[in-house]
Amino acid sequence: MSRSVLCAVDISNVGKDDQVLKTAKRLADLDGAQLDVVTIVPDFGKSLVAGFFDASHHAEALKAAKAELKQQIITSLGPDADAKIRHVVATGTAYEEILRTAKEIGCVQTLRVLYVTRNVRYMLCVEPIKRPK
Repeated sequence: MSRSVLCAVDISNVGKDDQVLKTAKRLADLDGAQLDVVTIVPDFGKSLVAGFFDASHHAEALKAAKAELKQQIITSLGPDADAKIRHVVATGTAYEEILRTAKEIGCVQTLRVLYVTRNVRYMLCVEPIKRPK
């Protein structure tokens, strides 16, 4: 299993996560790890507003999010770095999906994310996951 550094970005804040991406890349490079970048799309299917969206809305939102994530990485780190980065677009609540993704990929680097929404701040700390020997 390879080592991985997970970086969570908000694609709606274009340019604001450039320094986070650069730092995550530097950490991955120093550790010889795979850089995984994740962004989260809200799950409209489980909310009260789901009936206002057509059936294809979620698939279109995922496709658009993946394209925006790729563009943000290229703008921040360049196309050569982008080619080596694993792009992850998840659906759900940001802090839950970041934790799930970290566990799924076997994140080895401590992840600290400040996620701000509706004036509520979440501090998320993920300790390195212990792997069986």
